[in-house]
Amino acid sequence: MGKGNRNRLDRAEAVTEPKKTSAKVKKARKPMSKTLKVTIACALAVLIVCGIVVSALWSNGVFRSRTPLVKSTTGDYNLTKASATYLLWESQINYMINLYTQWGIINSSNASSYYGNFLSNNRSTFATEDAVVKALNQSKDSLTGYVAVCDIADTLDVTLTREEIKEAKDNALTALNTWVSIAEQTALANLQSGSKGSGDSKVAYTQKDYRKDTCSSVNEFLKKYVSPGITKQDVMDAAVIAALYNKALTEKSERIEASLIENGVMTAEALEKYRDNNKADFFSTDYLQYVTEDAELIEALKNITADTEDEKIKEIKKTIATAVAEKVYPALFNKHATGANAEATELYNKIKDGGKFTEADLKGYGLDYYESKLAEDISVEKVKSWITDSSREANNYDTIAVAEDGIYVAVFISKETKDSKDYYTYALKKCDLTDAPDGYSGDNDFKKNLIQSVLVKLELVEGEEVYKSGDKPSEDEKDEAKKELLTAAAAIVGDMNAEVSTALTVKTDKYQAEKIKDDKDERDEYLQWLFGTEEGDNKADPAATGDTKVIEKTETTSSTEGSGSSSKTTYTFYVVVDAMTLDDDTAIWGGYLKFTGDEETRKKSAEEAMQKLYKDGAQLTGIELWRALQELGATVDYGFESSDLSSMTALSDWLFDDSRSSSTMAIVSGKEKESSSSSTSTSEIDVTYLAVLIEQTECWRATAFSGCISEQRDNWLEECRKGYDLNYDLIEKITETETDAES
Repeated sequence: MGKGNRNRLDRAEAVTEPKKTSAKVKKARKPMSKTLKVTIACALAVLIVCGIVVSALWSNGVFRSRTPLVKSTTGDYNLTKASATYLLWESQINYMINLYTQWGIINSSNASSYYGNFLSNNRSTFATEDAVVKALNQSKDSLTGYVAVCDIADTLDVTLTREEIKEAKDNALTALNTWVSIAEQTALANLQSGSKGSGDSKVAYTQKDYRKDTCSSVNEFLKKYVSPGITKQDVMDAAVIAALYNKALTEKSERIEASLIENGVMTAEALEKYRDNNKADFFSTDYLQYVTEDAELIEALKNITADTEDEKIKEIKKTIATAVAEKVYPALFNKHATGANAEATELYNKIKDGGKFTEADLKGYGLDYYESKLAEDISVEKVKSWITDSSREANNYDTIAVAEDGIYVAVFISKETKDSKDYYTYALKKCDLTDAPDGYSGDNDFKKNLIQSVLVKLELVEGEEVYKSGDKPSEDEKDEAKKELLTAAAAIVGDMNAEVSTALTVKTDKYQAEKIKDDKDERDEYLQWLFGTEEGDNKADPAATGDTKVIEKTETTSSTEGSGSSSKTTYTFYVVVDAMTLDDDTAIWGGYLKFTGDEETRKKSAEEAMQKLYKDGAQLTGIELWRALQELGATVDYGFESSDLSSMTALSDWLFDDSRSSSTMAIVSGKEKESSSSSTSTSEIDVTYLAVLIEQTECWRATAFSGCISEQRDNWLEECRKGYDLNYDLIEKITETETDAES
C-alpha cells in the first residue's frame, strides 16, 4: 500500500530555479519548515487554473485601477487585480517547474530550456467574458484567503519586520530579473538556431520573433510575458502579502502540528479519529475472485470449512488450483507433448522450415490471413494477448494453447496505427484438441504428477515437486522416451504454473462506503458484501477474512435460426484473504543530515550539528527536536519507509532497528550508492549521517498525521475567509467593457 497523501519533506538538492517570491521569507524567530512550504505550495497551486485567464482583465484596462479585488478589513492588505494576476502567474509557472522536477524531467543540464518553454507556453492571452468570470469565481477561495489570513495574522503574534519586508521585495525582484535573463537567453538561442520548438511543432524563428520575445527590463518582461499594465510595484505589493500569508499559515500549521503531539509522540486518538472518518484513504481488502461455469466446483468451494481462516483460504486455493490445472492440461498436452497434436506440429514446422511470410505463402501453409484488424476483432482472449503484445515483432510465430478450445498457430505480420487506433495484420489457424491421456511416455501418472508439482510449488500441499519448469534431460540420457517425457513435462508444468498463479492472483480494493441501491448490479452486490453498508436498519459490517460469496449470473441468447434460445450460467466466487487492512509497516518520524568528505571532516560536522539539538545540556525531544532538526535543514518526514532509504544502508539499519526508543539520535557512518550525472553507472561513497528518530510509527499513522494537519488547517482557512468576497462590481465592469469592445 502507498503513503496516501502524506507530504514528503524532502530537502535533497534540487535543480536551480528562479527564486520564488516567498521562498526566502523567514519568521524572525524561526524559518518556515519544509513540511509547511509543501502545504503552502499546494494551496498556491489552486490558483493555477485561472492564471492566464485573469490576465485578460488587463487588456480591458481594469487592472490599471488600484481598486481592490479583495478588500482588507484593516485596510492594510487590499489585494488589487494587478497583484493578484502576478500571484496567479507565478503560481502557474512554479507549479510546472515543481511538477516536471518531481517527474525527473528537469535537471541541471536542461533546466533553462524548460523554463524558457514554460514562459513561452504561458504568455498572456485574451479570454471570453464567461471565461473571465468563471476564472475569478474558481479562484475566489484562494484570493480571499490571502487577504483574510493577513488581516488576522496579528492574532497569531505574526508580523513582518522591516528586514522581512525588504527581503520579500528583494526576492521578488531577483526572481523577475532571473526570468528576464531566461527570456532573453531563450529568444537569442532560438534566433541563432533559426527555429523554435521541436518535432511537428517546430517553426522558423526570425528577427521579428526575436523582437517580440526579447526583453531588457522587468517592466518589459511583465508586459510581454505576464500581462500588460503590471508594474514592479504591483509585484512587490504581492510579495509582501504572500510573505505575511505564508508566515501566518506556517505559524498556524505549526500550532496544529504541536497540538497533535503528546508526550513526544503522535496522539493516537486524533489519528484514529481521522482514519475512521476517511476510511477510503486507509483501508483496503485483499480477495480472490474465480469465475467458472462449473456448478459442482462452486458447491465444493462453498462447503469448505477449516479450524482457522488461514487453513480455509489455503484449502480454497488448493481446490481452485487443482480445477485450473485440470482444465488447462489437455491444451498444454496438445501444445508440448511430442506428436500429441500432429496438425499443429506439422503447421508450425512448415512455417519454421519455409521461412516465408507473404500472404500467399501463409495461406498455402493452411492459415487464414487477417489484414488490418482491431484488437476487439480478435475474439479469443489469449490469441489477442499474444498478437497485441508490445514486444511482438514482424514474422513472430508460435502455438497458443487455449483451454477447452484448441491449439492456435499464429503468425504476427505487422501493426499500423491510424487515427490513434492500432490495426493488426496476422495469420491464424485453429487446430482442434486431441485426447490428452493421464499417462505419457512411461509415466502412468503423468497428469497427476504435473498437478502435484504445481501444488507443491505453490506451497498448497506437501510432497515432491516431480516436474519443474526449466528442467532438461541429462546429456547422458540415452532413452528417447524419457527425453520426450522430461522435455514435455518441464514445458507443461511451466505453463500450468503460470495459469494457476494467474487464477490465484490476489486482488485489492480500497474501501468504499456503499449505500443500498434499488437496482443493484453485480458490482454493487459484491461491494456491499465486501465493505458493508451504512444505512440505518440495513447497516451491514464488512466481510471478514475467510468469508466467501457467490454471485450467479444467467444469460439467455436467442438462436440465429430463430429456433429457440439457450442460457449460460456463470458463477463468480469470492473469498476474502485479508479484510480491512491498514498499511502498518514501520515508518520513521524523524530525519537526517548527510556529510561527505574525509572521515575527520565528516565526523566533526556531524558532532557540531548534534550539539545544536541540545538545550541547556539536555537533548531536545518530541516537537522541539522536530523543530530544531528542520532548523538545521535536515531531510525530514513524518513517515520514512525503508524503501525511501534503500541506497543508505547504514542509516536505514539504524533508524529501523526495533530496539530504538523515541527521541534518540546517533552519528552513523557507512557507504552510499551515488549515481553519475554523466552516465547510468553508480558508485559508492563514504558518508556520515546525523540520524534522528523521533518516533517509530506505522505508515498509516504518518499519513493520518499529515492529513490531520491539512484538514484542520483547511477548516481554519475556511473560517478565516467568511465575510470576504471578490469585488463583483469590477467583474460587472469587465463584462460591460468586453461587450463594448465587441460592439
